[in-house]
Amino acid sequence: MAPEGLFAFLQGIRQKQSPPPFTILAGFHEFLGEWVIRTYIKTFLEDPTDFNFRRYYLESDGDTGWPDVVQEAQTASFFIQSRKVIVATVRDPRKISLSKEDRDLLRDYLAKPSPHSLIILYISLALTPDDYRQLRKGKLDTLLKNLDSPATRLVDLDRVRDHEVSAYIRGRLKNVGVRITDGALERLKEILGERYVSALQWINQFEAWSRDEGEIDVQDVDRMVTGVDPHSIWDLTDAVEQEDPAAYLRVLRYLFSNGVKPAMIVGTLVTYYNKIFTARFLLRQHRSAADIGRLLQQPSFFLDRFMKTVRRFSDERMERIMDLIYRMDFESKTGGEEAARLLLQQFIFQLRAGRNHG
Repeated sequence: MAPEGLFAFLQGIRQKQSPPPFTILAGFHEFLGEWVIRTYIKTFLEDPTDFNFRRYYLESDGDTGWPDVVQEAQTASFFIQSRKVIVATVRDPRKISLSKEDRDLLRDYLAKPSPHSLIILYISLALTPDDYRQLRKGKLDTLLKNLDSPATRLVDLDRVRDHEVSAYIRGRLKNVGVRITDGALERLKEILGERYVSALQWINQFEAWSRDEGEIDVQDVDRMVTGVDPHSIWDLTDAVEQEDPAAYLRVLRYLFSNGVKPAMIVGTLVTYYNKIFTARFLLRQHRSAADIGRLLQQPSFFLDRFMKTVRRFSDERMERIMDLIYRMDFESKTGGEEAARLLLQQFIFQLRAGRNHG
């Protein structure tokens, strides 16, 4: 049973391609399973009612089980004008393991599924990445083998590419008359990193935020996702440039108290100084400030300030800052959140210790 990607599967459903009798939705990004369920309802149910849409929750302390789901599927008939959609939601890892009776029941059903029912098995578990990997290699792989059949299709909710996420966000916002800039999408990637797919959870907030302005830019993403005005980050980099420990620590405390994760601040500093380093290279290539701003996706209202900072750096000082910032980035990733917090606090003093280099 080869897994299918989320967006490819959704496209097929929206085009009313022949739906599988039994669909399995599984992945660490389990929230995306609700998208598939909503698409099924919208596409295959003319008028959702208690008769043609049922949802069961398979939990350790519940009385509901697979016999209820299968019986519900078998009660569907052509007298119902549209197919019956039945969702079996697993919220307890222990329910992923099938008893012999349930395994035999499901194998019998999959051998001859009801032509009038669509069953969706939705694995919806709040797990850490490590816990999900363990589950995937153990119980979940066993479940998938037990349910493998010509009637079954597996949707991998983690098989989502970054460009698909960006295209979906851009298209969804365009439908409501909102434009999101390339810089805003890049900033989302910087903030979320490997969790970029979770940006899809912000769609409703993006729509509400931009309803009056009609556009989402870098500073909007900072305010929405981090909850902190981007000027605070600029104040932090100003304090670094001036090597002012009091101002630096004051801004750092403000960011921490507003819930900004130390790793996010480290990542922002890495990105900021990388852009300064790149801008200095581009200046040597006789590129204009406007070209540099466009290539590095710097907001127009910040470009003049950014270019003045670029021109003030010496090569020696830039080299020292890059060395310190990359070392801090590596050590924070290996040492955890508290290590990142401490490294950020020490950064300004390490920089001052080498001020004769700049």
